[in-house]
Amino acid sequence: MGTQQILMIVISVIIVGSAIVVGLTMMNAPAQNSLRQQVVYELQFFASQVLAFKRTPTSMGGGLGNIFDKNQLGNYLGFTDNVYTNQNATYTLVEYKDNIAEISAQNPENTLNILMKVDVTKTSTDAITFEELE
Repeated sequence: MGTQQILMIVISVIIVGSAIVVGLTMMNAPAQNSLRQQVVYELQFFASQVLAFKRTPTSMGGGLGNIFDKNQLGNYLGFTDNVYTNQNATYTLVEYKDNIAEISAQNPENTLNILMKVDVTKTSTDAITFEELE
């Protein structure tokens, strides 16, 4: 083989390798974005459940007019030992104090870690805040 043929093979391998890397990156980005959206949706569902628990009378299984702790809230949310796991993430009820509930979400690959805070004294649109952790 001549030098030009070897050079053409090397250049072809580099171009094909680069195309494969770019293709994999393009396919991975939407998957990560989709996972983030699913986890945030589930966190919003838990936030609505926290607000419902706080506004439901104790006679109906809620926490209205009663002082409750993190474990009671976790039981209402359906968490086992304040942890809930599904295929998207592991959700942990971190704490509940001063009318603020904190729920964290971490996916199995540890590429996504979100902390949600729910202030039960505020209206539903202002009650929820998200923070992405490192």
